[in-house]
Amino acid sequence: MTALVTGGNGHLGSTIVRMLSGQGAQVRASVLSRSGEPGVAEIAALPGVEVVEANVLDAEAMARAAEGVDTVFHTAAIYAYVLKPGDAERLIRTSVEGAANAVRAAARHNVRKVVMTSSVVTLPPKRPGEPPATEEEWASDLAVPYFRAKVEAERAAHALARDLVLDLVTILPGSIGGPGFFRNTPTIDIIEGISKGSMKMAAPDQNLPYVDVRDAARAHILAAQKPSRGRYIAANDAFPSFMDLTRLLNGIDASIPVAPRLAPEAMIPLARLFDWLGNRTMGTPRVVAPELLRTMKGKVWAASSARIARDLGWRPEIPVGQSLADTLRQIVHNRVAR
Repeated sequence: MTALVTGGNGHLGSTIVRMLSGQGAQVRASVLSRSGEPGVAEIAALPGVEVVEANVLDAEAMARAAEGVDTVFHTAAIYAYVLKPGDAERLIRTSVEGAANAVRAAARHNVRKVVMTSSVVTLPPKRPGEPPATEEEWASDLAVPYFRAKVEAERAAHALARDLVLDLVTILPGSIGGPGFFRNTPTIDIIEGISKGSMKMAAPDQNLPYVDVRDAARAHILAAQKPSRGRYIAANDAFPSFMDLTRLLNGIDASIPVAPRLAPEAMIPLARLFDWLGNRTMGTPRVVAPELLRTMKGKVWAASSARIARDLGWRPEIPVGQSLADTLRQIVHNRVAR
């Protein structure tokens, strides 16, 4: 395989690069900049890996990056919930135009297959007890900019691929944890926040649609190597609640407090205040966005990975506890390295 991996120094992208390199593939990893970007030197040192600069919003740069490869893994995107003014437009544009540029670049060079990273947030959250979502379903509440970005980007990519007669597969991973990240994502921020005591008073009555980065990367590579089509959810069979996460993390490090109770519903409107206070007093990352609170009120994440298990033989292999332990070690490593 000769592959282009966009977002090659991101958490998922760099893990795909490492796996492909370990399999003997020739890999071109695209990054925003070869200088000043975290992780570039590390991935450039891997066997068979070439690092190139290519902003996903630059159609010609993307076309140059895709020349001579047979597979494109499009993982590059902005992953954020807590946004500053103007950030939402940039997030959505980067996702939608970036996906279109990746598909067009692949079509220009007759690339065999494009595997694009989407997300379980493109699926509708469910009320407790409802059946899990499947690939046929799409989220309709797009008030959260990140949700809108992922839905619009994936829909646009599939429509464009049909027009260009291009083989496109989209992978819908859960929130990605595990080792190998060079900077935090919102998922890592949640785990780091819990480790610093963000839920020592109470945990929200919600869950996290979790998957380890190594399992998510393996899903992408299987989709490239095996006959596949359409959309594939790739997440753990059971999604841990935030209460579960505090218990699991306490089992790894006894200094991490277990949430003593679930947060009463009356406290939910105050979540942003507690998020801000935790950031100012304990240094916990900001993770609470008002749109997310409204969208998830009374709902949980529930999704089935039955299709990818049936079609590609994919099952999650990394237990949540092991993944969380590896995540904590990476957080500490990155903190020391800085």
